[in-house]
This record gives sequence, structure tokens and C-alpha cells, in this order.
Amino acid sequence: MRLADFKLSSMDLSGSFRIFFEADGCLRPIVSIRNIHQKIIFTSTDQGTPLTLNELRKSFFELSNDYAPLFITLNDQERLIFGYRLTSTQILLS
Repeated sequence: MRLADFKLSSMDLSGSFRIFFEADGCLRPIVSIRNIHQKIIFTSTDQGTPLTLNELRKSFFELSNDYAPLFITLNDQERLIFGYRLTSTQILLS
């Protein structure tokens, strides 16, 4: 998934959605975002307060490359994010 895809598909969603990464049946909160070498990298931890969609949108203003792919750092490895699904209060990246 690219940044532009995420921005467009989440445009009409409430900013209060909390952002998580779903892996192996576990939810891990997304706690930060950074731009490194033309990639957007989400950082996930076992614990912590997840970013809201509004906080994520504010971070996007600092990013200049809408076509950068989205990645997640998980166990010191980068994984490409392919999409997400919604619950009533959460965005679950996968």
C-alpha cells in the first residue's frame, strides 16, 4: 500500500479511530511514523498508546512523497503493509 492509497481510502473516516497492526491474531499499537529513504515506516510496540487517525494525518503533512510505500517495523524487520480493515473504533493494518 502506498501513502496516497491510505490517504484516499481513509479520507471519510472519523479521526478518532485508533491505529493498530494485526499480526498472528495479536493487535499491536502503532506509536510513531517516520520517513526513511522514500519509505513510510510505522513503528509498533507490544504496549503503548496507539496513534489516532487525526494524529496520523498531521504526520502526513510533513511527508512529501505520496507514492512512498508503507512499511511496519516488527521484531526489527520491515514488512510491507498491504491494506487494512476497520472495526467500530480501530483501523487494523495488515
